[in-house]
Amino acid sequence: MSASLQRARRPNSLAASLVELLNDYGFPLPTHAVRIILTDRGRPVTAEHLASLSAYERTSLLRTRVPPRLCSVIDAEAYAITPRWWARGDWRLQRRIQTDDAKQLWQARLADRLCIELASRQTPPAPEEITRLAFETITKLGLECYFDVPCSSEDWMTLRGLVVNAHPSHSIDGPTEDQYHAEQRLKAASLPAVDLYFGRQRE
Repeated sequence: MSASLQRARRPNSLAASLVELLNDYGFPLPTHAVRIILTDRGRPVTAEHLASLSAYERTSLLRTRVPPRLCSVIDAEAYAITPRWWARGDWRLQRRIQTDDAKQLWQARLADRLCIELASRQTPPAPEEITRLAFETITKLGLECYFDVPCSSEDWMTLRGLVVNAHPSHSIDGPTEDQYHAEQRLKAASLPAVDLYFGRQRE
């Protein structure tokens, strides 16, 4: 296979892995978490790979006018979130808007999911990077991680209990109230599709 053909197919391979990940989790994920989780799943990826994928998807939308497989999360004014958060292109717009309440919801869901996954695999121990991601996500919720290194499934499930107790709405599906109203405003603004998928250009 030629080197040029290999380069052409590389974004598609990464895109398939990321689509599968977002389908599995069911909510938007930040680039940092995407990189760590995909690498942990045996699909090593760098921030540069993900930036190239975003550019590839954006260019494809501009060329074909077909909704992209993957896109960027935007804020209530349609500017892309930085650092980038990823979403499925076929998710409804309101699911791709990050408001303060939605971000808290996504962080709680991510913390919940990571605790469950880490509790299920104690041998061999989880890599340090994904363990650190779980700690960081829990800390961003305003919770204290009082384990230096969780050494048992019970430790992870205790941490999960803290998340669920502090953020009981983390399991609720559908948009938040702020997301719903943001979607209505952005639709009324009649912005170009590329802005709604990848964010408006800042002047």
